[in-house]
Amino acid sequence: SAQELVFPEDIATLEVYLSTLGDDNNSGYDPLFPVFTLQRALEAIYHRGYTQAARINVLAGTYNIQDVNFRPSFRGSDTQVITVEGPLIEIIIGNILNIQILNPSNLLEVTVNNILPGDVLEFLSGPLLGLQVQISNIVGNVITLPITDLPNVGDTYRILRNTVTFAASSLIMRGEVTLRNITLQVEDTLQLLGRLTCANVNIFCTLLRLMDCVLRSAVGILQGLHLHNLLVEGQNALLDITSFTCDTVQFTLRSCKCLL
Repeated sequence: SAQELVFPEDIATLEVYLSTLGDDNNSGYDPLFPVFTLQRALEAIYHRGYTQAARINVLAGTYNIQDVNFRPSFRGSDTQVITVEGPLIEIIIGNILNIQILNPSNLLEVTVNNILPGDVLEFLSGPLLGLQVQISNIVGNVITLPITDLPNVGDTYRILRNTVTFAASSLIMRGEVTLRNITLQVEDTLQLLGRLTCANVNIFCTLLRLMDCVLRSAVGILQGLHLHNLLVEGQNALLDITSFTCDTVQFTLRSCKCLL
């Protein structure tokens, strides 16, 4: 839809709300009146315009989505990439049971309970207080952590898990967007055309196709990107995924730059 002619309010972030109980007749600007589809949430952003940043706050649930184009608003010279963000749920709080230092020395085996690939382990006490790491390598209750500082046996941790899933049979994502705390569940092919920055993002699909795009894992509190048992095909792509984790992944890349 067309943007409003009046200049938008000068706010740090334009907030839009998306819910499985929402209604696309709502404005989406109030958490009490969320919209129902991702496309309607994007239309709300483009209609209002924003001067700096825009965020789609996604309530817990599974959303069926179609091919999507994340284009920026033209309002303001300092506009940032749209962020789509879901909440994390706390699964369990526990204590570190055992620690084993591996070779190379920056790998640790830590025994915890009730964790799945793609979950986030957050330390609540000890020398790693506040550190959050996305998990992939799990055997039983033993996980391998790529960290150099040692936690202590008995340190408290909690396990956080994504609560938002975007589901599709196949999906093409265009434009530039940051996804935070989102699971992408695609039955067949997920094709990226543009820039995707991931912060605690899980990708399930048969084929991840990267064409003239940038796939980046955000380095920060939440560690980037987790890939689950898939084939990655890339052409003219940049993979800046130094903080990604994976199960079994096969890469077939042409004219690509990889920072792994």
